[in-house]
Amino acid sequence: MVVLGLAIADVAGHGRVRSYGGPHSWGPSTIPGWMLAGGVLGFFGGALALVAERLDGLRTAHATELRKAAGWAATFAVMVVLWVVIKAFLFQSFYIPSPSMSPTLRPGDRVLVSKLSYRLHDVHRGDIVVFKRPPRVQAGPEVKDLVKRVVGLPGDTVEARDGRVLVNGKQLPEPYVSGSKFTSDVPPQHIPARHYWVMGDNRSVSEDSRFCGAIPNGLIVGRVFFQVWPVTQLGLV
Repeated sequence: MVVLGLAIADVAGHGRVRSYGGPHSWGPSTIPGWMLAGGVLGFFGGALALVAERLDGLRTAHATELRKAAGWAATFAVMVVLWVVIKAFLFQSFYIPSPSMSPTLRPGDRVLVSKLSYRLHDVHRGDIVVFKRPPRVQAGPEVKDLVKRVVGLPGDTVEARDGRVLVNGKQLPEPYVSGSKFTSDVPPQHIPARHYWVMGDNRSVSEDSRFCGAIPNGLIVGRVFFQVWPVTQLGLV
């Protein structure tokens, strides 16, 4: 339309038509003005159409950018929700800060804890569990969670004599405890319902049920099932 308007304006400005007279004849002064008006209207009409087309392109580009931004925002929101769900109900990573579980787990190791395990089955003797800090533990306030091994189950009687752990009067095989680590004596302890007796593999430095008693089921966060760091120890626990 811009080109057409310019062409009409060009003819209007330079063309001349001879008058042949008569009441219906167009004289030389009438035709140029009419054509000029048409050319101006055509020019502005074409210009407006071009502007409208440009604005429509900008709106389309803006809408595309908005859709992209909305897509990224939705993806981020889904990832956050998934992370929260996974951490709250499925798995959580924990850092081992002390040598209380050596040599099985050493300071600086990282492990994954399954929060789903004990929704599917009972706690087993020998499981390594993470649990919320019991009130009677003497560790610093920065310690929120502890990791220990389950030794006694609800209804068991646990005691330690001469460096050996006995459960219901029978010595408990403990291949995970180093022979150089001595287990202090513990008088017979009956484990109440929904409670567990837990101890660290490194008995000489572990603050466990020998100090705080059996822990209630409600404090257990989950079962340690996979070691992720260091990579040389990557695998099931």
